[in-house]
Amino acid sequence: MNAQKEPLKLEILRALSGRIQFDSLEDKHFESLEKGYKGEQDWNQHMKCIKIGHIHLLDLLLKVHSTFLQADSLPITERTIYLFEIKNFEGNFIFENDRWYTSSKVEIPNPLNQLKRTELLLKRILQNLGFSQEIESYLIFVNPLFHLYHSPIHQSIIFYPHIPQLLRRINARPSKIYPGLTVKANKLKEEALTTSPFTNLPACEYTSLKKGIKCCCLLILCRKFP
Repeated sequence: MNAQKEPLKLEILRALSGRIQFDSLEDKHFESLEKGYKGEQDWNQHMKCIKIGHIHLLDLLLKVHSTFLQADSLPITERTIYLFEIKNFEGNFIFENDRWYTSSKVEIPNPLNQLKRTELLLKRILQNLGFSQEIESYLIFVNPLFHLYHSPIHQSIIFYPHIPQLLRRINARPSKIYPGLTVKANKLKEEALTTSPFTNLPACEYTSLKKGIKCCCLLILCRKFP
């Protein structure tokens, strides 16, 4: 498994939080990044249950022509490549007429459409690199406090209670890592971008930053100064 790195934008926003005043959109985006990163960390703990031979690639940002894709979790086995889109949604959501809504009826982008788009783009890259494995794509909801009303019956959707069943199914398929697989996986890692083109940050000047040492309590979003 390649080491998971904290997203650069999240690292910068953590440093700025409490030192400048985020507007409502920046504040919401910051909390979304925190929650997303926490969800990926939780999923990596589940991945430790996979005992068969595999190469686990994390947070791959790839470009196909002028289009970008993000692969949160990509375990590569001898016969199958698993594409896991990790969601750390919390609370109640609603599925109606192929659309997704929050409990307050605010529509959100359809995660299944996002997963399908990522899979199609990833296939192009993998074929160019000589991968012949089939791709299985899953939308993983890692938060036990998430509930989707009128949930569609879709084999790609994995809710928190179903995660152990998915992992057992993966472990039931024998796999070993051979040298050629490692070479291809390394080529895929080399294709990944090291910096994101989507790192718009709040405008600020050093002189406007609040100085001092932040509170060292364990609350992730604590922005207070002693």
